[in-house]
Amino acid sequence: MITQGTVNILKNGYVGSPISTPPLTHMEFTYPTDTEFESTYNTIQTDNKEYLVACDVSRYLDYGKKQSSGDYTDFLSNNGAYEPTLVYRIIFVIRSIDDSNNHHSIVFKAQKDKTDTNGYLEHYKISMPFTRTPNKTDELVALAHHANCYVVPVTEDENKEDYKNDKNIELTAQISTDANTAGIYLVNKKGDKVNKLEISGDTRIIQFKYPNTEKNGLQSVNNTKDGTSPTSTILVTKTVAGVAYRIAKFDLTFNKATALLAETIVNNLDKNDQSIKGTPWEAFKFRTPTALETNESYILLTSLDFDDATQFPGTGNYSTSPLPYEESSYAFYSSEIKKKSGTPQYPEWGYYAITNQYMEVKEGSWGNKWPLVTSTSSRYNKDNKPSRYHMFIDASDRTGRIARLKFDKQLCRGTELFVTAWVKCARSGVYSNNAAMLFTIMGGNNRPDNKQKKSILLSTDIRQDRSLQPIS
Repeated sequence: MITQGTVNILKNGYVGSPISTPPLTHMEFTYPTDTEFESTYNTIQTDNKEYLVACDVSRYLDYGKKQSSGDYTDFLSNNGAYEPTLVYRIIFVIRSIDDSNNHHSIVFKAQKDKTDTNGYLEHYKISMPFTRTPNKTDELVALAHHANCYVVPVTEDENKEDYKNDKNIELTAQISTDANTAGIYLVNKKGDKVNKLEISGDTRIIQFKYPNTEKNGLQSVNNTKDGTSPTSTILVTKTVAGVAYRIAKFDLTFNKATALLAETIVNNLDKNDQSIKGTPWEAFKFRTPTALETNESYILLTSLDFDDATQFPGTGNYSTSPLPYEESSYAFYSSEIKKKSGTPQYPEWGYYAITNQYMEVKEGSWGNKWPLVTSTSSRYNKDNKPSRYHMFIDASDRTGRIARLKFDKQLCRGTELFVTAWVKCARSGVYSNNAAMLFTIMGGNNRPDNKQKKSILLSTDIRQDRSLQPIS
């Protein structure tokens, strides 16, 4: 059912803009009952357990022949009009909660029958920095799905009251008091401390704060008496018809050997600058790119350099060479994306560009009033040569894969891996949130249980900075 916008029904499905106005932005899917399904699809061999709904999206306007006036033909007019270049195929997987064979139902049944008394539907183990430089956004972890996607099946006699009070679509997050040596605490949307956080609707994030603020403005978690890394555990549960269901568990470890270092800090560490003395960054000299490159104990396993002319060629403001399709879940921006008037669009709303433009400042495409504060070293890359391109990405409010780097080296047990990425937050407004990144190291599929082993590192809040100084 269409709830916002208009569409045309063509052979390959529903098509909205540009042949319909206003553009299609919302549609509702109604799950059929078994009786409705059998009366509609009784001639094909399938079942009513799962549906896949594909949505193809594009911002390219190459869907028709260009006229001499510089305008474009209508989508369906003039023989030969064709579809635009597609940048996304989003697949929605819609499952019946009554299907006893799907993963959610199996886990929830085991918890209800108490054959599983400890497990969680989702379990994450994440390493986080011990010290953070606060700017705007509180730290957070996130569920795999929206809160309303964790509905559990209930019997007929339970249905009435539990659905009436919406108990089945609300989750509760809290920090385990028995596992919080770090001392973090949950906060609501206003930033106020709460003991429990209610999550509902399309919400999936859980925000928290570090307990300590130093004189220099840095925030940190508590130290432990035995010197081990402090930890915290965040639990997400829901109670339906008197049964407590365990939805997610986040085991967080706060590591002193992990932190975001501004470019000036990295440079001062390499120069043994006196400004570093007595700061938490003093212990990070071994972690600068220069130190790792010159230390024979470490070898480079893989890298991705957006400033590399062989990987990302180009002579204008944008490189025309995207990442391989399977290596990034975001859409590639090309300067060929134009309005009908011929003026360029921008890489926003889930697009990325390999560019030399700084979109977020006055000199950039978005036209904000912020000046571009620059320095001599800001325009040079890691090889001390004039910088050509960097990746600019508007990640929007949905998580995705920025880039994937592969390596096939056989690693010994106990191998220590370091990940370095030069990043900066380019939020365009005072009220926009800062960015954060997850670095996930995936193992091979050679385990007996055929599951990939993975380690997850959360970058913490990446500060917005108009001086072009990236963060390592």
